[in-house]
Order: sequence, then C-alpha cells, then structure tokens
Amino acid sequence: MGPPKRYRHAAEKVRKLSLRQAVKGTKWRQARGVVFRQIDSWFVVGHDRPVSANLDDGRTIEIMAKPMTLDPMLWRTMGLSENESQPLGFRYWARLSAAHR
Repeated sequence: MGPPKRYRHAAEKVRKLSLRQAVKGTKWRQARGVVFRQIDSWFVVGHDRPVSANLDDGRTIEIMAKPMTLDPMLWRTMGLSENESQPLGFRYWARLSAAHR
C-alpha cells in the first residue's frame, strides 16, 4: 500500500528542494522536479518517476535528449512560431512540443 499520503508529500518536497540545491551554480535549470539544459545543439532533460504504481518499488531516472531544431520546426508547421521565444523549459512542459515523454 505504501506510506501515508502526508509522508509521500513531505518526501516529494524534500526531493525537489534537494534537486534545486544540486543544480544551483551549474548550467542546469530545475522546474517542478525536472532538470534541463541546452548542450550544444541538444535539449537534455532528466526526471525521476515511480518504477510502478506501487510506490514501495522505488523510483527510476529518465534522461532524454532531442535536437534543439525539432520543436521550432513543429511550431512553425503549426503556425505557432511565437513559441520559439519561450524559456528553455517550455520545450519540456509545452503541450505542443516534439514527443519526449
């Protein structure tokens, strides 16, 4: 069944704070528990997620990369070129971005 909800919430808060502290002073950025950055012509993102629906099974880390040119091509095709001026994290959180999740 896993730990009570209040413990999971507290653990999530600590995890996000730890992540924020870990990227401080680096080229990585952090938002909502996800780290990301541009490395040369690549958008690189990392996040952790539960291994299964059973929270006692632990968590795994996923690291993904996609070319920086991919999202602008999609946005131009869809007539959304204004998205190109959005912050870097938009490439992960945007509803209309090239598949990565």
